[in-house]
Amino acid sequence: MVKRDWRRTSDAKLQTIRLRDLRLKIKDSPLQGRIERLYQELSRRGIEFRPHVWFSTDWFSPDSVPGIAVPFYLGHPRLAHFERRRHVIAEGWNERECMQLLRHEAGHAIDTAYGLARHAAWREAFGPRNAPYHGTYRVNPFSRDHVRHLPRWYAQSHPAEDFAETFAIWLSHGTRPGKPGTLAKRKLELVAHLMRDVCGRQPKGLLRERPYSLAKSVITLGEHYLRKEKARGGDPAPPFEPFLVRYAQPGAARGRSRVAAHVIRLKPGVRASLERNTAALHYDIDQILDGMVSNARMHGLRWKTRHRPRAAELAACVRTCWNKLRRGTTFLPR
Repeated sequence: MVKRDWRRTSDAKLQTIRLRDLRLKIKDSPLQGRIERLYQELSRRGIEFRPHVWFSTDWFSPDSVPGIAVPFYLGHPRLAHFERRRHVIAEGWNERECMQLLRHEAGHAIDTAYGLARHAAWREAFGPRNAPYHGTYRVNPFSRDHVRHLPRWYAQSHPAEDFAETFAIWLSHGTRPGKPGTLAKRKLELVAHLMRDVCGRQPKGLLRERPYSLAKSVITLGEHYLRKEKARGGDPAPPFEPFLVRYAQPGAARGRSRVAAHVIRLKPGVRASLERNTAALHYDIDQILDGMVSNARMHGLRWKTRHRPRAAELAACVRTCWNKLRRGTTFLPR
């Protein structure tokens, strides 16, 4: 029998515990308040449907089940810390990002619950919902055909994601965003129209299943991360790692400045330079720099020599990371 002290065990022992033996519950986690906030937002928009939420290994909403699966590491700070050690960022641990993701997945769940994709107007605006998903997608940073909600221009990846992203913006901001006459604006207005049709009524014949539920998973944490890294080509390293390997190391000599503090000082100048000279947006730049700071803090990085990279060198690194992010060739979290 597994002891319930995994919250205080070492990383090595934590990896031997089966996922189902974590015995996580939504009501005991920081997620509970955020889910209630999502339900309140739905209520303010007149939507009575409440998608059910369960722990799994990642963020998703199944095609046939109008619910939301959330990654298990959101169930406890100990698991989120371990996730960050393995993949730099625990996607959704921050409340703002978590609400963005919940609104997005709620869009999928409501689409499924009410069969919205069957509407001709839905298909005309967003495209065929049954279009195949691809591992990468080509993006247009200047497009006014799609809303901007999650990073990496995620609305451009697939018609279903386009709808979910548009729904998320509508849920939090209504139809105010967007320039009049653009396709993105018309999509927001279409979502508002579709939601008026479902206001005040509950969908029928809902499945309350929990696909890939953590409670049924017999693999260990270690096996989970090995599978995840294998799916990512066996390389969980963030795209800025070569830069850190070149210039920094853990526990360097005394007197050498800390990497995290230096990156934070250079951040405003790097951001201004990249926004002026590339199509990179504020959010993407901050995501890369914040990931670098998080990694440096986690490993206590200091510079190898007294030479510290200048803003131009750091900007070149971020630009390289951003180009990889744009091409879909990196696994930096959304």
